[in-house]
Amino acid sequence: MTELRDEPPRSLEDPREILLQQLSYYRASLLAKLDGLSEDQLIASILPSGWSPLGLLKHLVFVERRWMQWGFDAEQVPDPWGRSRPRLGGLARHAGGHCRRSDRTVGGHRRAH
Repeated sequence: MTELRDEPPRSLEDPREILLQQLSYYRASLLAKLDGLSEDQLIASILPSGWSPLGLLKHLVFVERRWMQWGFDAEQVPDPWGRSRPRLGGLARHAGGHCRRSDRTVGGHRRAH
């Protein structure tokens, strides 16, 4: 089971540390909520929007990748999965690499004054 984390303390002042801890908190929170769901529950939607839990994870991975890789690193971001239906394990492993890259991008970003 994925461990839930506490929100980062409001006493943080370094914007990089705030962003890193917020990203870590929200990633862990989402994975904890998905942990233990069956394959059927991961792909089923109970929302009028039609979004499934796995679809939400896929979307958030792509958005983080786009902002970090395209927005901060100024690199092109190809469509990561096309029309394939990812499974949680494969998507979580795929996301792990992008999360580590995002963390390096944020950690290496200089604060503008």
